[in-house]
Amino acid sequence: MADELCISCDRIVSPRQHAITCDLCDRWQHRTCDTGISAKEYHQARKSQLELHFICRPCHRQEEPMPEPTAEPVQEELMPEPTAEPVQEEPMPEPTAEPVQEELMPEPTAEPVQEEPMPEPTAEPVQEEPMPEPTAEPVQEEPMQVDAHVLVPTLMNEAEIVAIAVAADDLDRDVATKYTKLEEKIQSLWDKYMGNEVSTTHFLKSVSRLYGPSDDMTADSVVGLSGE
Repeated sequence: MADELCISCDRIVSPRQHAITCDLCDRWQHRTCDTGISAKEYHQARKSQLELHFICRPCHRQEEPMPEPTAEPVQEELMPEPTAEPVQEEPMPEPTAEPVQEELMPEPTAEPVQEEPMPEPTAEPVQEEPMPEPTAEPVQEEPMQVDAHVLVPTLMNEAEIVAIAVAADDLDRDVATKYTKLEEKIQSLWDKYMGNEVSTTHFLKSVSRLYGPSDDMTADSVVGLSGE
């Protein structure tokens, strides 16, 4: 039974499982895989050492005989024979020559047609209403009346806003001027340092003094500081 696969589920059939062999193909199948054999019948057969007869579904399908076709005679219906009965011909009625009376058409009467006279159109003058001329009246603007206790604080607020804006512009201008002078001083120190006119220590001390609290120091005074 080693490495035997079940006919129904294609899984390994182990010796501990209830397994039955097909009487025709000798292949194994689990009892629980739709064999129709109960556990009670299986245990009774094992105890009594009886052989269980079982045919798997594939073998059962191959064993079923195909039904033979039955050749039944086909009964042909007899066509009725035609009966030759004499046909009685009805005599045709003879035409009667009756005179045809022609109806006389009434003669047309030529009555004169009276035409109704068309009314002549009346040309009435159209009276146009004069358009009124526009009057150019001057528009008088009413002066706005503002109380003094409202106008004075408003003007003061606007004056403060203008003063703050002017002060901010002056501050920005002063800062820009100071940064421009500072950049010129640093550039002068750098040019002298690159020309070996001052030492490294002297250059660093001069730059630190420029960024220190003394902003009024000129480039010439900084370069003239004693250094190594």
